This record gives sequence, structure tokens and C-alpha cells, in this order.
Amino acid sequence: MGTVFPPFEARRAPLWAIAIVIAAQFVFDAFFNFVVFRNHWTTPITRATDGFIQGTFVANAITLAVVVGGIIFWAAKLRARDVGWRGTDIGSAAALTIALWAAVNLGVAFYGYATSSGIALNPSWTKPGATVQFGGLFAQLFGNALYEETIYRGFLTVQAMLWLQRFGRVPALLMAVAGVQAIFALIHVPMLLVTGNAWADIVQILPQLYLAGLILAAIYLLTGNLFVAVGVHALADAYMLIPSDTSGLTGNFGFVYMGVGLAAAVVWRLRRTSGATAALAD
Repeated sequence: MGTVFPPFEARRAPLWAIAIVIAAQFVFDAFFNFVVFRNHWTTPITRATDGFIQGTFVANAITLAVVVGGIIFWAAKLRARDVGWRGTDIGSAAALTIALWAAVNLGVAFYGYATSSGIALNPSWTKPGATVQFGGLFAQLFGNALYEETIYRGFLTVQAMLWLQRFGRVPALLMAVAGVQAIFALIHVPMLLVTGNAWADIVQILPQLYLAGLILAAIYLLTGNLFVAVGVHALADAYMLIPSDTSGLTGNFGFVYMGVGLAAAVVWRLRRTSGATAALAD
């Protein structure tokens, strides 16, 4: 399952780099939502690929290159492992992500069978919907989820912990997690406005986004594997449900995935803790 990554061992970024990264979130988010998406600049690419290459992927690929590659790696001179990018973690994260997807899909199918509502194929998988479905997951795994987990959990949360550790490691962890997830929630405001939400709706949605950030931060800190958080985040945004949902949870499967993912992260940590204890006993 890979080694648990101690956040306090990451290389500390200068404050100017952290400030630029935070500012870049609001600048890029406003630009892509109010200009690029509103003017449908990425629509030709999406149409040419039958919905596989989506605007979400294009936007986040650019921000990954500029913010992560340009600011964090090049200007601030952090290493990939300082933001949680370790190649040895990919295999175990992929296995857990697939298991999570399978568990939720089996749960939906079992519910349909147990309640006699039947098991039917989710209509979103009919052509050309399948291409869009896979495109949505691709856009999350290599775009939005990868970018947001890298920035908000792998970089900002860890950097805040490093700068606050003078208050003690536990207080630093709690303050960092609480503070950074507030930024994570607020950064979604431009997207919510563009998609037609009134301010009253946004006020109700922001606490849900904050809770999602807390859960994803917990998943990363429990497993020490950023790619596990990426996988959970990707499925939370791109459900990939094969059977039709008859449970009435449609629209809330993001939290279903995150809840199951958090439970899996707790088991992951307990197994590693018990394994380490057994090794010391030997």
C-alpha cells in the first residue's frame, strides 16, 4: 500500500509562492468560468472528440502546467513528492479507486434487486453517452481532481501545516485543514454563478463544498497517498454508475463515494498502524 507520507517532512515553500498560488486560484477560476466557458471556447474540441475531451480537462491541464509546473515546481523549486506526487503510490491508489467504484455500483444494483425496483442499465451509458461518461472521468483523473487535490490538499494544506507547526503539530494540522478547505469552497463561487445559481443557493452549497474538502483532506492524511484522494474526488464528480439508481440518492453520490472512501482510508490507516506495531513487537 505504499509508505505513509509525513506531511511535516515536505520542503517548505516561500510565503510569496503560497500567496501567488492562492491568488492564481481565483484568477484562473474566474477567467475560465466567466470568459472561456461562457463563450464556449472549448466546445469545438469537445464536439470533435464526441465529448471525450471536455472543457474541464482543458482548463485544468492549463492550470496544472502553469500553477503546479511553473510556480510550485519551477519558481518555488519544490519536488514532486513535496505535493504528494509519488509514482509508487499510483498502483495502490488505482486499486482502491476501482474497488470503491465497484462497491458503490454493486450497492446500487443490490438496492434495486432488494427493493424489487429492478436492475436496469443507466440510460446515460447509451451512445454517445458512454464517450461522455469516460470523458468526464478522464477530465477528473487527469484534470480537475488531480489539480484540486494537488493544490488544496497536497500543497496548501501541507504548507499551512509547515508554517503553523510552531503552535504544535496537532494544532497546526487542525488549523491548516480548517483554513485551506475554506479557500477550496470559496473558489467554486465563479463556477456556481456561471451555472445559474443564485446567491441564496450558493450560501447553501458552500458548506457542502467545505465538508467535501474536509473529507478529502482526511483521506489524504490517513492514507498518506494523494492519488487515493484524487480517485475518490474523481468518482465523486463523475459517478460512473452502470445500473440506474432507484435509491433516490441521485445528485448525492458524490458524498456516497467520499463516505465510503473515508471509511476505506480509516481501514487503510488501521492496517498500517497494526502492521507497524507487529513489526516493532517482532
